[in-house]
Amino acid sequence: PFYINLRNLPEELLTLVAKTIDEVTPKEGIDVCTGIPRAGIPLALEYSKVSGIPYMDTMEKIGVPGTTRQIVGKKGVDGQGKRLIIVDDLVTHAGTKLEAIKAAEGLGFTVVGVTLLFDREQGGAEELKKMGYQVYSTLKLSDTLNYYLEKEKINQNQYNGIQEYLQQG
Repeated sequence: PFYINLRNLPEELLTLVAKTIDEVTPKEGIDVCTGIPRAGIPLALEYSKVSGIPYMDTMEKIGVPGTTRQIVGKKGVDGQGKRLIIVDDLVTHAGTKLEAIKAAEGLGFTVVGVTLLFDREQGGAEELKKMGYQVYSTLKLSDTLNYYLEKEKINQNQYNGIQEYLQQG
C-alpha cells in the first residue's frame, strides 16, 4: 500500500539526505564507501563529499532489465586491506544488501556495515545484524508513519492498512 522512491532526488535534497546519513554513521574504521547500483550510487557519491570518506566504484548490476539481475563486483577493483561501508537508499529485506556484501567481499573488502536513509522495518536490518553486519539508518518506517498520521498526511484507515500489510510479513 506504499512505495518509497528515493531516486532522482534534486541536488539540494540529495545533499540533505547525505548529511543525515553521515550523522548516524561512524567515521572510525572506514576507509572507503560505495553505493549499491542504482539508487545507492548517487547517495554514496554525495555521502563521500559530506563525510570525507573516499568513494570507490566497486559493483555493477548485470542481466537484462525485466529479468533477474545480479549485483557483482567490478573487474579490476582491488579491495585488499580496505574497510568498506555500503551506502543505499533503503532496506526492506536483506537480499540486495547481501548480494552487494558478497560482491564486495569477493573483491577483498572487509565490509563494516551498511548505511542508509530508510529502514522499512520488514526484517532486512535485523537479518543483516544477525549475520554480523552493522546497519545504520536515519529513518524508520514506524516513526515516519506516526509522524504522517499526527500531521494528517495520512488518515487512520491508511495507517491501519499499512500496519496490516506489514504484519503479513
